[in-house]
Amino acid sequence: MKTYTSIETLIQERENLDWDAWLYCNLIKWEENPSGTTIYHITEDEALEYDEDEDTGLPMIAVDLDVDTFLEMETFKSIVENQLLRKNDSETEDFIKAINYYREYDTFID
Repeated sequence: MKTYTSIETLIQERENLDWDAWLYCNLIKWEENPSGTTIYHITEDEALEYDEDEDTGLPMIAVDLDVDTFLEMETFKSIVENQLLRKNDSETEDFIKAINYYREYDTFID
């Protein structure tokens, strides 16, 4: 498991991360302060090391951290790449807007 205390760092390191993974965060904190929300990168193999919560289906490590599923890693990478195609000099707020758009509409922002 890798922990990112800023979305900026996660964006910078995205190409070096295992694509077969999920991102988790506290969604309430994301709504309040996305650039300051801690995000956890947990691979499928790492998730299998933990029991699954019967109520949520989340790995127990996610329950213990008080986080929910945020995005699949491959989807996150695609959102970032799409945003860079739209605006090569995108800033953090641009990426956050693109992420939120995808999460709400299940499609990339135009």
